[in-house]
Amino acid sequence: MSLPSAPAPSDESASIAAPGKGVPVERYNLDAGARALGPGVEPSFTFVRDEIQYQSYPGVMRGGAGAYTSGAANSFDRALLLAELLKRKGIAVRFALGHLPRAEAERLFEHLFDRPATKLGAMPTSGAAAASDPSDIVSRVRA
Repeated sequence: MSLPSAPAPSDESASIAAPGKGVPVERYNLDAGARALGPGVEPSFTFVRDEIQYQSYPGVMRGGAGAYTSGAANSFDRALLLAELLKRKGIAVRFALGHLPRAEAERLFEHLFDRPATKLGAMPTSGAAAASDPSDIVSRVRA
């Protein structure tokens, strides 16, 4: 199950005056979002993987709640969000840290920019800001 997308505001001043009006509570409330995803690990994992855009920044910046409300986070904050969702379902969570073999890391890196950016603040994947040569790491990072 996927959470509903936030509706486009028809009157920006009205949305500022009444925050949350017309926006499903699951869109901004982590407890409600966890309930809406349903039981088990898979729905939460799928949500974080598919709906929380990856952003590259060092360390923990947003935490689980910040990653949830912004819709984008680095791997640390995405892991914290998944942990928060699972804890709210009564599922025990622990963190493990490891290193990928170079070949696996390179394979995953090639797919880092595959998904189109749909969330506010997400990295663009097309247009002027996108890298013209996907194999050129320098142009990809500078974009």
